[in-house]
Amino acid sequence: MTIPETHIWLGDCERLLLKYGVHGAHPNKVARLADRLFTAMQVIHELPESERAPLVAAALLHDLGHAIDSEQHHRHSRYLIRHDQGLAHWPEAFRERVALLALNHRRPMVKGIKALKGEERDAVLSQVAMLRVADWLDRPRDHRVEVHDVRFVAESGAIVFALARIRAATLLDCADRKAGLAATHWDATLQFVCDDQIILVEPQR
Repeated sequence: MTIPETHIWLGDCERLLLKYGVHGAHPNKVARLADRLFTAMQVIHELPESERAPLVAAALLHDLGHAIDSEQHHRHSRYLIRHDQGLAHWPEAFRERVALLALNHRRPMVKGIKALKGEERDAVLSQVAMLRVADWLDRPRDHRVEVHDVRFVAESGAIVFALARIRAATLLDCADRKAGLAATHWDATLQFVCDDQIILVEPQR
């Protein structure tokens, strides 16, 4: 996949957010969290560095569709990413990947991956999993949460996320929906260590 230079795709994303009036605080926070997760989970997802850009771009643009309709905004985000002329110069594969990730940031089932095989399928599932977790962690919309560390504990088979400035009560009601794919994809219990308690998300087997 050909990746545009960072300053190009990043600037394009910022212009689209302004064009469609999507508030930048949440998309920017989700993008920072997604970028942090990509780095902190490198030994878990094992993706090449080239897969960071589509993940972060999708994090910036995942809510773009709210400009059309909130209920189906994930579908509209994909449409706008695919068809807005402001992204016409993006390489097709990069644009399609960003659109696919944005589509899948919300619903439990992952759509549009039936034709994908091997490493590409694994990359998309890993990216969707990280995007969903990043979006979920900013659920309080106060943009304060930080990911200090992510580590795999071999003895228990758990992936532990050390968080700061977040209380579990703000995340509990949709933990399985937003983090369940990550648990299932990596076949591991996820432990999200919040300020007040630990949230556990189990894989579906």
